[in-house]
Amino acid sequence: MLLRAKYVMPSSHELYENGAVRVAGDVIVDVGPFERLARDGAANALDLGETALLPGFINAHTHLDLGGLAGQMPPPSSFTKWIRQLSAQRDTNPEAVHQTVKDGARASIEAGTTTLVDISYTGHAYGALKELPIRARAEFETVQFDEKRCGEAAEILRKRVLNAESDPLTTVGVSPHAPYSVSAALYKRCVEMSMRRRLPISSHVAETEEEERFLHDGGGPFADLLTDFGVDISGWKPPGKTPARYLHELGFFEASPLIAHGNYIRNSDIPILRDLNITVVYCPRSHDYFGHGDHPFERLFSLGVNIALGTDSLASAPSLSMLDEMRFTARKYPHIAPERILTFATLNGAKTTRVAAKIGGLRAGWKADIVGLTAPNGKARICDRLLDDEARVVFTMINGSVCHQLIG
Repeated sequence: MLLRAKYVMPSSHELYENGAVRVAGDVIVDVGPFERLARDGAANALDLGETALLPGFINAHTHLDLGGLAGQMPPPSSFTKWIRQLSAQRDTNPEAVHQTVKDGARASIEAGTTTLVDISYTGHAYGALKELPIRARAEFETVQFDEKRCGEAAEILRKRVLNAESDPLTTVGVSPHAPYSVSAALYKRCVEMSMRRRLPISSHVAETEEEERFLHDGGGPFADLLTDFGVDISGWKPPGKTPARYLHELGFFEASPLIAHGNYIRNSDIPILRDLNITVVYCPRSHDYFGHGDHPFERLFSLGVNIALGTDSLASAPSLSMLDEMRFTARKYPHIAPERILTFATLNGAKTTRVAAKIGGLRAGWKADIVGLTAPNGKARICDRLLDDEARVVFTMINGSVCHQLIG
């Protein structure tokens, strides 16, 4: 198949006007000017008109199984209050969660997401994702702070992993939730499982200042939350470290994890993340919803830490659109080049996603994961136009298959 478009962008810094992408099976075999690619045959060309073709968007952190809470969670006065509300309202019915995940995955495809990292507390997301043509890293989440119940939680996680299989589109992973909800012993068990079975892994890290306080002196809202949830923390000794340094000393970073949020990564943490090639996933609109201060992603990136973007869930963000996340970032940080923001949502997300595919760019030999956007007139630079509020996703191809198409 030959795809023709007014603009073809192999990366955010490359552009072919009147360009084309040739796809054979699930891979890209050539990218360049339409005139050159058409010489090898254009009988089956799909002309997408006045659009721009880019690498598919990579949502590096989401929770599709929380989609049922869309619009039901007003911004909270505190993060722990939000967790209490979430725990009381989340739907754990297998059939309902299955449908919610499918709806979220479809919406993601229509919004140009070709790969996502989904974290599932219930474990029901994996089966739903397998039914849809989206590239997914389906992670099973574990939550247990009580050291005495660590073995029980690890066994549940082990069985979930054993009952799931990776395939060309779905990669199985594990996710210890956060330092305030997962014991040191359970983190170590997750790392062991990840490394032994070569499973990708992620965790919520440095998401709130209250998390940092809890690890520093054992007090604050998270201590109250755990006690109210029936966890005995009387014998727990706080490590007195930042969340990132605490997990580093547990050996968590040896498994090359994704760090979700990282809202309160401290300067002293940066060399650890940089030297161990750890990716921090910034979730712009969720960050804003909780009222956090400025995210340190600019400082992290300038010092060599890989930054990706994610939507988080519909319980804290208004949509699952990566384009909306990029637009929000561009408005909030107008000094950041749109090319960089696009890179966060494509190649940077691919660098440590650890799915069994070459993704994040339009290159010969890489997987045919492609998104097509309209490029409204009015601005000189193409990347500015792609992040304009009038730009729309009109085409999504995943693994060589057209999954969404509004024109052509």
